[in-house]
Amino acid sequence: MCKSRRGKAKKAWNKQTEEGKCTPVRIPVPVVIDGYDLVNPNTVMVKNCYPFHGCKMTNCIPTKMVERKIQVEVWTRGMGHAKCMEHTVTEPEDCKCGCKIDMCDKDTQDYDPNMCKCTCKEKIVEECESLINTVGADKMMFYPSKCGCYCTKQLICAKGEMFDKNMCKCISKSQMMG
Repeated sequence: MCKSRRGKAKKAWNKQTEEGKCTPVRIPVPVVIDGYDLVNPNTVMVKNCYPFHGCKMTNCIPTKMVERKIQVEVWTRGMGHAKCMEHTVTEPEDCKCGCKIDMCDKDTQDYDPNMCKCTCKEKIVEECESLINTVGADKMMFYPSKCGCYCTKQLICAKGEMFDKNMCKCISKSQMMG
């Protein structure tokens, strides 16, 4: 009996993976309820969006979430018996390939829906390129992950001097203040 079930499940899995789609799949998720030491069942099968060879440049994301109630038994230390209660799990009803919108830093980044990611604002890239041309590519680099220009080396300056992060060199404190 178990063998035939496994065969059916394997066929269904193979069919989904061959089609290359994004679909809800049941996975085991731990059941944790604050204030209780033991929960039974301690795991429950909950749907989660899974990209079966699909969603090449995007993510498999939920299109509609639904809540499902499950019955659980809970215990705490000192309780003489188990208590039955309802616990709500949230799961996707359906999924699609799309962008999982991350929060971009509004000061330095724009969201690119074609690439599903945050990219550095063009103004920042241009300012950095100008600085690199002035200072030299051997002294300064652009870091896309930080959307900024940074000196390749931080020098230890002599007494009375400070390191200028915009020029990647030591200058006198009076020059820096003035």
